[in-house]
Amino acid sequence: MEKAIDHILKNNRLKRTTTRIDILSLLLNSSHAISYNDISEELGEGFDKSTVYRTLNSFEDKGIIHAVNDGSGGVKYALTLQEGKAAHVHFKCDNCDQTYCLPDTEIPGVHTPKGFVVKKSSLLLSGICENCS
Repeated sequence: MEKAIDHILKNNRLKRTTTRIDILSLLLNSSHAISYNDISEELGEGFDKSTVYRTLNSFEDKGIIHAVNDGSGGVKYALTLQEGKAAHVHFKCDNCDQTYCLPDTEIPGVHTPKGFVVKKSSLLLSGICENCS
């Protein structure tokens, strides 16, 4: 995993810091999108909240992670596993409340009226995940 973290940081011209390493490690080990609160809880009290937010923002700006709004009232974060991949569908389990990326399921194109420019799109499906079914 160290090689993957080093590769991500190097490719995005980011310094190797404890916060960046620990957050990337959490995201690499997670099978689902995780919230800021989950990240903070896992990191423990030794981490500055502002530093965690800045790290998440810089990762999102660089395209390392993406934010998922799953209707839970907060944002969750997931690694962007495939660079250049089109926007993909997310799935929220009604049973375990986990939110999963479905990177091989692209968001279908939507026709918009003349003059409308789509810059970002998202699609959230909900139901029961494979672990709960």
